[in-house]
Amino acid sequence: ELIFAIKFLSNADLVAHWGILKREVFLGLWTLIGLGAFIYLIGKLKFPHDAPVSKLSPVRISVAAFALFFTVYSAYGIPGNSLHLFSGFPPPKFYSLFHTSSAIEPIKNDYEKALAKAKAEHKPLMIDFTGWACVNCRKMEENVWPDIEVTRLLLEKYIVVSLYVDDKMELPDSLKYVSDFSGKKIKAVGNRFSDWEARYFNANTQPYYVLVSPDEKLLTTPQGYTPDAKDYVEFLDCGLNTFNEVGRN
Repeated sequence: ELIFAIKFLSNADLVAHWGILKREVFLGLWTLIGLGAFIYLIGKLKFPHDAPVSKLSPVRISVAAFALFFTVYSAYGIPGNSLHLFSGFPPPKFYSLFHTSSAIEPIKNDYEKALAKAKAEHKPLMIDFTGWACVNCRKMEENVWPDIEVTRLLLEKYIVVSLYVDDKMELPDSLKYVSDFSGKKIKAVGNRFSDWEARYFNANTQPYYVLVSPDEKLLTTPQGYTPDAKDYVEFLDCGLNTFNEVGRN
């Protein structure tokens, strides 16, 4: 319960930009919780109402072993190591006490900047509709994007912009509006991008990947969660082939 409580608090921290549960703090708390559970399960930590532990049952030994593994694995991630078994649950690597660089660092929440860069470099744009509290989004970023071919395509052939649909940062007054699609008041950054995804692409899931040309023409059918790197490469190649064909005509 404590482990999941930390996870849900982390979601709120990410969305509201409190900066409390950075990745190292999050994993440090998980490590302490796991260590406490292990010490308790082997009988070295007791509460006043506990009976003496004379012998460890096979079930208790198994659970204690799992708690120890959880503790060591959580601690392993604190210096910045990848945790594939926990993928999607801890905060992203860039949400860190110390800046942890990764091969792909998208432009965040600035579509206009990304579009201008796509035009200047004559590259297609990959719009990544994502969320701070989106587990599948983190799985894509931690397990699929690091694939050698995916990384190459995103770094060399695309401009990547991540738009967070759950971001609570308030929009300046000049950008607030009432959506003619949903009728809702668009007051926050995330509201704006969520409205875009629903209005222009008839979707409200995350992650959701849209490939467009610098003149904002759709290059291929948008795609959602794609855990297979090979399938994701095919999606990126399809958009790139269309872009190259259009460029030659």
